Amino acid sequence: MRISRAIQIQHSSRRGGRRLRPAGLSALLIGVLALALVGCGDQSTPDQPGGGDGPTAADPGGGPVTDNPCELLSRDEVAAIVGNPVSEGEHFATQCIWHPEVLDGTQVKAALSYVPNAPDADPDAICENTMAGIPNAAPFTGVALGNKAHWSYLAGSQMVGGHIGTMHICTDTAFLLTQVISDRTEAELQQMATAMATTVLERV
Repeated sequence: MRISRAIQIQHSSRRGGRRLRPAGLSALLIGVLALALVGCGDQSTPDQPGGGDGPTAADPGGGPVTDNPCELLSRDEVAAIVGNPVSEGEHFATQCIWHPEVLDGTQVKAALSYVPNAPDADPDAICENTMAGIPNAAPFTGVALGNKAHWSYLAGSQMVGGHIGTMHICTDTAFLLTQVISDRTEAELQQMATAMATTVLERV
């Protein structure tokens, strides 16, 4: 499966070239994550592993924390959250993807996307425009996550072999997604995505 073209388009949206509207960027992020989680990871080599003793702490100056979201969660942390062993994190542009050992949907696949806002951007406007492009996302109020958080759920996708749960989070400095795919219940997926987001937000 080829996802490189989608990655290049997304990457150019914040590093030059034609800029995508925030709503389009978010939809593209979700699509790229879902496609990558199908199992393309064994065809690529990660830029940096997501395992080790622990990720880098947040930059106290408030600037972009990292260009590699694999640095924001370790493999052991992801495995503990989802409840099954996972691969080293695989870095694709603004995403990090952790694959399970078993790819039949019974184990959980996980991904994180972290996209820093432009220095002069209005974070409230970015959040509003981005979430307007995700019609099935509902405000999430179970736990305080960033400035605003929304939850979206896609049941029984045959393309990716499981249900897709995604937490969308707006902060003053970035937009991030935590996504999990499995045959687990929506409540279980939401709990996992929330735990991933909570850990990342402590570092950004």
